[in-house]
Amino acid sequence: MTFAFIGTTISTFAVGTIMYGFVWMMPSMGFSFNDCLYFGAIISATDPVTILAIFNDLHVDVTLYALVFGESILNDAVAIVLAQSIDEFERLSGQGGEQLRAAGQALTNFGYIFTTSLFLGSLVGCSTALLTKFTKLSDFPLLETCLFVLMSYATFLSSEVLELSGIVAVLFCGICQAHYTYNNLTEGKLSS
Repeated sequence: MTFAFIGTTISTFAVGTIMYGFVWMMPSMGFSFNDCLYFGAIISATDPVTILAIFNDLHVDVTLYALVFGESILNDAVAIVLAQSIDEFERLSGQGGEQLRAAGQALTNFGYIFTTSLFLGSLVGCSTALLTKFTKLSDFPLLETCLFVLMSYATFLSSEVLELSGIVAVLFCGICQAHYTYNNLTEGKLSS
């Protein structure tokens, strides 16, 4: 989580500052510092798909694979929310508000979106686990499987309706479902 939060933020501001230096040397481009930060947030989301494919072929330790995969997923989620916060900062500072107050509101917006999305995803994931554990859904395998998939999709839709991050919500819903709901599913569906 340290690499995902702090590393992505540092990378965003480093890339944004370097890009702004190039834009400053070529003023005809017309990009603002906020545009450069937005680009930095987008480009800082690294996807180590190649590394994960190589790890899979080399049969590396499962813990190392999980750490790299988890960091890349959180990195993407942080970059998306960071880009939303930079967009919010540009909107607030463009309305005539002072820069420091707009930066504080954007930082607060980042924390709110990320933590609320985390809690929403975890809540739906845990409620799916409780639903599969304490009901007779195992008697209806097709219904159980559909519910498992639809609850994940409902997490994404509800977070987007609430103007949160659907990626973060689905990520933490999937983490909760992998730990709790998967163990409650009937054996027949897991083998087929």
